[in-house]
Amino acid sequence: MNGRPHIGLLAANLTDIFSNDVTRGAMLAAKRLGADLTVLPGKYLGIQSINDQYDAHYEYQYNVLFDYAAGAKFDYIIAAVGTIAFAFGDEEKKRFLDSLGPSPVLSVASRIEGYDYLIFENSRGISDAVDFLAARGRKNIAILAGEKNNFECIERLSAYISSLERNGLVYREELRQYCDISYDCGPQIGELLDRCPEIDAVICVNDIIASVIYEVLKKRGVSIGEQIAVVGFDDQPFAARLDPPLSSVKADAVELGIVAMEKAVAYVNGQQDSRHKVETRFVARESCYADTRFQISTEEIAGCTASQLKELFYTHISKTASSSRECEELYSPIETLLTLFEERFIRGTVDSSGLEQVTEELRELVRRSGGPEGPMSRLHTAFEDVGLWLLRNCSAENAAYVRRLFSGLGSVGGSSSVVPQKFHERSHYENLFIRDSMMFVGDMQKSYADILKRLSNIGCMTGYLYTLEQPLVHNFGTGVPGDLRWYFKSYCYGAELHMVPEEEQAMGTPEVFSNKYLAAERQHTFIAAVLYTAETQYGLALLEPEDESFFDELELVTFQLSSAVRTLDILKKQDRLVSEIHSRNLALEELSKIDELTGIYNRRGFYLAADELMGGENGRYIVCYADMDDLKKVNDSYGHAEGDVCIRQVARCLEEVLGEKAIIGRMGGDEFAAVRPFQPGDDTKAIFQSKCALVNRLSQDWNKPYKFDISMGVLECECSSSYDLRAAMDKADDSLYLEKSMKKRAKAQ
Repeated sequence: MNGRPHIGLLAANLTDIFSNDVTRGAMLAAKRLGADLTVLPGKYLGIQSINDQYDAHYEYQYNVLFDYAAGAKFDYIIAAVGTIAFAFGDEEKKRFLDSLGPSPVLSVASRIEGYDYLIFENSRGISDAVDFLAARGRKNIAILAGEKNNFECIERLSAYISSLERNGLVYREELRQYCDISYDCGPQIGELLDRCPEIDAVICVNDIIASVIYEVLKKRGVSIGEQIAVVGFDDQPFAARLDPPLSSVKADAVELGIVAMEKAVAYVNGQQDSRHKVETRFVARESCYADTRFQISTEEIAGCTASQLKELFYTHISKTASSSRECEELYSPIETLLTLFEERFIRGTVDSSGLEQVTEELRELVRRSGGPEGPMSRLHTAFEDVGLWLLRNCSAENAAYVRRLFSGLGSVGGSSSVVPQKFHERSHYENLFIRDSMMFVGDMQKSYADILKRLSNIGCMTGYLYTLEQPLVHNFGTGVPGDLRWYFKSYCYGAELHMVPEEEQAMGTPEVFSNKYLAAERQHTFIAAVLYTAETQYGLALLEPEDESFFDELELVTFQLSSAVRTLDILKKQDRLVSEIHSRNLALEELSKIDELTGIYNRRGFYLAADELMGGENGRYIVCYADMDDLKKVNDSYGHAEGDVCIRQVARCLEEVLGEKAIIGRMGGDEFAAVRPFQPGDDTKAIFQSKCALVNRLSQDWNKPYKFDISMGVLECECSSSYDLRAAMDKADDSLYLEKSMKKRAKAQ
C-alpha cells in the first residue's frame, strides 16, 4: 500500500524475557530500516494440559493470532518457533510453519527443514558452561544429549566434548545419554543417574530436559546445585522460575530480533542475507551454586560497621570467584558503593541537591561496572538489606534522604520496599484507562471510539479496534474460519478519537492489517491483541507502543478492551431484544384490539380508536349502529359456521357503505358500531339508502337458503369523548330497532 515492507513477527508472551527481547530488537531494526512491523504475541503451543494446572485454561485463545497471520498477507513472516512451540518436536514445528500460508517465513530459534532460519550459535554457550563447572571443581560432568539426528543437539554435544578436553577432563561415553527432548525423557535420565552415580554436574541440551531432571533429582533426595549442578539451554521463560533457578545458555535475543528483521527486509528487497547464527552466553544461577557469594543474611548485614560489611561481601565473593581478577571485578564496585554511602550518609549530611549528586554518582558507578547486567545487578535482595543497614547507621537528618534514594534506585541492584513514584503514576493512569473505557455515552457507534480513551496515557500512540461480524465461539483444539468478516469500528491518534464510517467498516483479514487508516504516511509498529472472553472471540486491536515499556501494559489493555467490547456486544443485543419486544408488544397490542372473526376492531379497539379520533375536542360525526336480521335462525338451522359467514359479510358491508375513514367495530355477537368524521355533503338518509341498495345487490348473488339483511341506525351528532359517543350510539341503536319494527310490520302485512 505504501511501498514499505510489511513484516509480521510471531512471538510468545511479551512479558517473558526472550520474547520481549526479540520483539524489542525487531522494533529497533524496523524503525531504522523503515519497515512496517506487526507483532502477533500468542502464548505457547502444545502445553494446554500444563496451563490447566495453573488456571490458564483460556490462554489458547491468544494463539488464534497465528491463524490470523496466515491470512494477513504479510510480505514476510518472522516466527519465533523455538519459543512458541518449544514443547513440539521438529515435525510439529514444521507443520506449524507450513500453516502460515504463502508468505516467506523465517524460523527463529529453531532450525526447521525447508525454511530459512536464525538460531543461536551453540558452541560458545556450552563451552562457557563447561568452563564454569570445571573451574569450580566439577569433574564428572554428564550430558543429556537429546536426539542423535537433531542438528542442534549434535552441535551442543560436540561443543561439550571439545570443552571437556580443553579443561583437562576426559570425555566418557557413559556420561553421555541420548534422550527424548520433551517431557518424556524421565526414564532416560534415571538410566544415566543409575549408571553413573559419581555425576556432579549435568549439561542438558534444552531447558525442558533440565526441568525433568529437577523432578528426578528431588525424588531421589539430591540437592540441586550443591551435589549435582544442572545447566539447561535456551533460557526459556520458566528457567529462572524453577527452584532453584536454572543456569542456562542464553543468547542476546535483542540481537536475534535485529538480525531477523534485517534478513526479512533484505529478502523483500530482493537481496540475500546468509546469516544463520547469533552468539550465545552462559547465565549462571543457583542450579550451579553460582550465587553463594551473595547469600548473606539480613542479620549478618544489620550488625556490621561499614568496614565489617565490606569484609563480609569480600569473603562471600572470594569464596566462589574463579580467579583474583574476577574477585576484584565483582568486589570493586561494591566497595565503592559502600564507601560512598559511609561518607555521605553516615559521616556527612546531605540535602536535596546532595541527594541528586549521590544518585548520579551511583548511576555512574553502575554504568562503569557493566551496566544493568554487571556485578551491581547481582546484589539481589542484598541491595534492599544494604538500604536497611544504611537506615540503621545513618544520622537522623539523613534518614529521609536514604529512603528517597532507595525508592528511586530500585532498578539499580534489586527491589526496594519503597514503591517508586513512577509506579504510582502508572497505576493512576491504568485506573483512568479502566474507568474511561467503560464509560459508554451517546450512541453505540461512538461508544466503540470511547473504549480507546486514555490509551495514550499508558504508552499507546495509536490504537485500532476491530470486531468480528458475529462473536466467534472458539473452543480449544479447533481452528478459526478463513473467511472471517471484520468491522473496523474506531481508532485513536493519541487522545484524538475517530469513528470509521459505517460504509467503510466491513473488511477481510488482509485489510485488518493493511488499510488506509493505519498510519500509512509513516513507519509504524503494531502489537496485535486478540479480544476474547472464555470461549468467545469478539475482535482484535492493533496497538502502536511508544516504546517497549508498553509490553507490561499489554495484558491489562487486552483484558480491558475485551471486557469493553463484550459489554457493548451485550448492550447491542439487549437493545435489539428490547426493540423486538417493543415491536411484539405493539403487535400484541394491535391484536388485542382486533376482532378475530371479522378482522375489524373489537369492542375495546373500537372505543380506543374512537377516542383517538376525537382527541378530546368537540366535533361533528356520523354514528351508526347495526346488526344482522335473524342471525339466531341461521345458527339454529344451518350451524354457527354459516352464522360466522354472515357476521363477516356484515363487516364488509359496513366498510363499503361508510368508507375507509370510518372506524368500525364488532361490539359482540351480530352487533356493530361505526363512527366517522362528518364530511360536507353527508346525509344520514343517503347512508341508510346506500346500505339498503348494497344489501339488495348482495341478496341477488347470495345463493343461500336464507335471506341476508342488515338493520342499521344512523345519526349525525357532536362528540368530544367516549361518553358522548356512547350516548349517540344508544340513539343510533334506537333507530336500528325502529327499522327492525318496520320490517316486522311489513312482513306481517
